[in-house]
Amino acid sequence: MPPQHSTADRWRHLAARAALPLREAWMAAERGRVGRASTVVTAGGLAARALLVDADEPRTGYTLADLLDQRHSPPGWLPSGPTVFIGALGARLPAVVGDPAGGHRALLDRIEEWARDRGAPAVAVGPVPRTAEWTELADGLTDAGYQPVTQPPEAVLDVDGTGLAGVLERLPRGQRKNVRRQMRVFAAGGGRVEVLPTERADDPRAAALLRDHYRKFGHRSTLADAADRLHRARAIPGALVLSATDDTGIRGVSVLAVDPVRRELFSRLSACRRDDDFTWFNLTFYARIDTAVARGATTLYYGDTTYTPKVQRGCTLRGLTTYVRLVDAEPPELARRCAAVSRSVLDAVRAELPRGHDHLLDPLEAGGNRG
Repeated sequence: MPPQHSTADRWRHLAARAALPLREAWMAAERGRVGRASTVVTAGGLAARALLVDADEPRTGYTLADLLDQRHSPPGWLPSGPTVFIGALGARLPAVVGDPAGGHRALLDRIEEWARDRGAPAVAVGPVPRTAEWTELADGLTDAGYQPVTQPPEAVLDVDGTGLAGVLERLPRGQRKNVRRQMRVFAAGGGRVEVLPTERADDPRAAALLRDHYRKFGHRSTLADAADRLHRARAIPGALVLSATDDTGIRGVSVLAVDPVRRELFSRLSACRRDDDFTWFNLTFYARIDTAVARGATTLYYGDTTYTPKVQRGCTLRGLTTYVRLVDAEPPELARRCAAVSRSVLDAVRAELPRGHDHLLDPLEAGGNRG
């Protein structure tokens, strides 16, 4: 039976109450950025967005070779070819929406058939958060024979109406002093952060900052690439632009998106001048927190890198798992490699965490998907 292709209206209906990165407007803003083909696959009350991603796609995290770090795998056992990726671009969520009571097996069968039709030997679904909301999907993937691969966890900050002041009160005294010093130095140097109209995200100076930021982390990026990312980000409903400036011009930019229904704030992208830590923290932490609270957000997502400054400023870690399957063969090496990568990820995060924060890894090491 061929896969069923839904219209945008079908996805929009099923995703209406889902997280913001799974709604049609966010998906539309990201369309065409990654992968050479895409579709919506439906079964019962469920739908998934599938991307066909070539093995040499110039980004990381979307293909089986990336997920399993093929460079350190036994040669020849991993099949070559594209991966069908079921995930939300620009966020850490699986691109699956709808009523889980409908069962995931039929949906996965249709995804795998779409993969076969396009010569893709592998399917990757995720990252799936280890929270109660996603338990049924995680269980369905496990029951269908998908192998779990632990991903770097996401830093999450919970806030209330007290905003930054409330966050500071929860920090140790020494860290509170450090934060206040960073705010004073930034302000004394003429630094300021303001909310701008979204069209200001198209400023070429902001694109140059973003390009340099990506290159700093080893990504291939041009000015046109960065400008395209900014333009796409500002098109998301609920988007807002934070800009850090001083008398010399723009020092940093951050494009955020607020979901007023679920009261969540997602960071779409951020960049600042190289080695300008005072701007970075004032832009991406201190000003962002009060901006989020003013718009009703209580949960802020901070991504899956550079954990030390995030946990020192109050973030916890949310576990993430991507589930992978080879559609026509299941070599015994796959389960072993997935387990090895999972251990490696946790070891790397543990090594990065500052002293006294190892407890943040306890729920990740315990496994499970309830939170």
